[in-house]
Amino acid sequence: MEFLKNHIWQILIVLNYTVALSAVVTILLKKVNPTKALSYIIGLLALPFLGLIVYYLFGQEYRKNKIFSRKTF
Repeated sequence: MEFLKNHIWQILIVLNYTVALSAVVTILLKKVNPTKALSYIIGLLALPFLGLIVYYLFGQEYRKNKIFSRKTF
């Protein structure tokens, strides 16, 4: 327990970069504009916590996916 108290920020940073790395892989596998993809990747890596929030709020296309999933014939 003492280890967690002393190293909480390091653990959070590692966890954040792990999630950011999985988001980077997701971005690279999607077919998006390269400029947009690169800007999201730089934002994820440069701004540790804020980059993830911005990507999940603005980078994901939830509405578009929801509309297309309803239009399946």
